[in-house]
Order: sequence, then structure tokens, then C-alpha cells
Amino acid sequence: MKVNFVYSDLNPCGGAEKLSLITMQSFIELGINIDLTSLEFPDSKRIQNAFGKELASVLECIREIHILDTFNEKSIEKNILNDYKLVFNSHGDIDPYYHKSRNKFNTITYCHYPTAKFLIKSRDEEYLERYLKISRFERSGDNGIESITIPRSNNQVSLLQINNNKHLQWLEQTYDNMLMNSSLVTNSQYSHNQITKTLGISDTMVIYPPVDVDKFRDMSLIPSLNKGIKENDIVVICRIDPAKKVENVIFLAQKLREAGVNLKITIVGNLDPYHHYYYKKLKKTIIDLNLEDRIFFKTDASLEDLFVILSKSGIIFHPKPGEHFGISIVEAMSAGLVPVVPSVGGPTEFVPIENQYDSIETAVKIIQKFQNIKDIERIRTSNSVRQFSTQCYKAKIKKLVLDLLNGIDYTSFGVYHNLT
Repeated sequence: MKVNFVYSDLNPCGGAEKLSLITMQSFIELGINIDLTSLEFPDSKRIQNAFGKELASVLECIREIHILDTFNEKSIEKNILNDYKLVFNSHGDIDPYYHKSRNKFNTITYCHYPTAKFLIKSRDEEYLERYLKISRFERSGDNGIESITIPRSNNQVSLLQINNNKHLQWLEQTYDNMLMNSSLVTNSQYSHNQITKTLGISDTMVIYPPVDVDKFRDMSLIPSLNKGIKENDIVVICRIDPAKKVENVIFLAQKLREAGVNLKITIVGNLDPYHHYYYKKLKKTIIDLNLEDRIFFKTDASLEDLFVILSKSGIIFHPKPGEHFGISIVEAMSAGLVPVVPSVGGPTEFVPIENQYDSIETAVKIIQKFQNIKDIERIRTSNSVRQFSTQCYKAKIKKLVLDLLNGIDYTSFGVYHNLT
């Protein structure tokens, strides 16, 4: 039996990429052969640095890796000829992958959020270039893309111009067909509700993403308790990406200084060359506001680096309202950090309401309240997120896969959440 995993690029090494590798691991443990269809070849060294040797070793178990130029009708048609029993698209928020032979019994799509629906409609240039690699198209009457050079407002260069709607229409139809004809899984009730609102699909299953809660507890919380090395500073864990609203960290640092709260903030996140302009802008703003002694970046940190940073920190601040789930928040909570998160989004499903903010000023008050909590509270915080363990996720994914292969369709009953 062969299963095809679809994921456009595993190299950003964020939460969604980690979920994909752990899902592959689940299939391997079931004795199922897996292929990978992607737009970029996986960088094993980068992935090992971010996730550790054990999880990166999943790449060695992939039978074949198929690299497509982009997602289009011809490439998918050719790819699907490999006679797959099941297709698992673990990047269903971004990657439009559909073929008429696919249905809810032979396709699982993990859609973190119906992001592509909005990006295609708005003709978002970053999405089309960076994620779908449309600039790889050569000029042809077949694809509706004409390669030219035009300036961008952020001083980057675009290599394409959409000169008719043919390909955009195909992308939109393909994305809708993919979600309508899959056993659809998402990461939170928040995302489930948005999928229902956007596409009218109400039978999406919620399977919370996997977090190695035990490892973060053992490698960060326990050492800090044993050695007393907690410094109670603030950590932010997210990609250096405009979508993550990292500028809110700067606003927070300003307000903390005004309130007389002397805490340092470390921003831990991967930096894609595409967003280097944004990183430079953030750094300049920090210098202009004289915050260099309060905000520090740790880009492309290793897993071991992250363990050490968490062991010395007391608070995890998340800057983006409307986060779909927040794997990094759960990781930090597993390490005993106090969460401070926006009051809108998936994190509200596991973060107490007293730790949720609706303004930066409110976030400052929460930080002031919790900056010196006792060790027993850190342990209680760590225990509160054990339901998101990798083991729980794997058990639910394995049950879903085996039941689908046996002809059981959960979506026909509108069942989600509790698959174990």
C-alpha cells in the first residue's frame, strides 16, 4: 500500500511542517509506505536542526520524493498516476491539490485554516510566488501567466503578472474541490468554525496538532526547577513573518518600559530570505525606539537552543490575534511558561481567560500579574496541556486512517474531536 503526502515546502520548519513529519511517522508505524509530493526538496540538515535527529529521520523512510514545478492540472494528473491508496495533504490551508479520482474515502486534508481561499481571491502576490512558485511557469497560452519584472513596494521584485483569470480560476476551483472531496481535518474549533463560515462545510473533524509535551517538560521545566535558573523574562516563538504581527512585540516592549517592568524579550523564529526586508524593518524600529537592551532575536535556533531559552524564561507572549492553534504556545506551556495570548483565536481553547489580552495595555497588566508565579503554578501550567501530546495525536490519526481504509466515513455523521 502506498500513501502520497502533499506538502509544498517542509523547509520553513514551523509548526505545520512538524505536524506533517509526525503524521508521516504515524503512517510508517502502521507499516504503510509513503511518498512525498512537494515543490521543494527537503533540507534534511535544516529540518534536523529545528526538530531534532529523531523526527528528521522520517525523511529517510520516504520511498520516493516527487518535486513539482508548481501545482497545476497537468502536474497533479501525472502525480496521481502513481496508484496511491490514500492521499494525505497536510498543508490544506495553502496547497491546492485535487484530482477527480479523489474523494472522502481516499483523501485526507489537514486544513489548518482556509487561508488559500482568501489569498487566491485577493490575488496575493506572496502566496502565488513564494508558496505556489508560479514564477516557474514559462510564458504560454496554457497557463495564463506572463513572466515579466515589476517593482514591489517592499523593494523585492515580482517575476510574474497574471494577464488573464484562467489559472486563478483553476486554483480557486481546485481548492474548493479539494476541501469538498476530502475527509477534512483541522486544528481547532476556531478553525472549524471559519471553514464552516467560508465554505459551508460543517463536518470537519478537529484533531489538535501534536506537541512533544513530555520532552519540553523534561528538557526545560525540570532543569529550571532543579537548578533554579529561571529568569522570568519573556519569549516569543514564531516565524519572522509579517503575518505573525511581530511588530506587536515592539509595542509591548514600549508599554512595559513605560510601566516600569524591566523584562527582556527574546524572539525565537525562523527567518525566510523572502522576509528579510521585514526583519530589517523590525531591527531598525527597535534601534529607533532605543529598545536594543530589551528585545533580542534568535533566528533559526536549534531545538536544543529552544530548550535552553525556555528553561530561563517565565512568560510566552504571542503577538498574532487569530492564531489558528499555536503549537509554540503549547510547547512553552509544557515548559512551565505563563501564556499571554490574544483573546481571539485557537489558543483561547486551552489558555485561561485571565491570560488573554484584547490590547497591548491589557497584555502588560497580565505580565505584571504573572511575572513571579511560584513553581507549583508552573507545574500546573505544564500539566494543563498534556492532552496535546504527540501520542494522543498519533492515536487519533491512526484510527482515522484505518477506519477510512475500512470504509468508515466519519463526516457522514458530523463527528469530530473525539476519534479515540
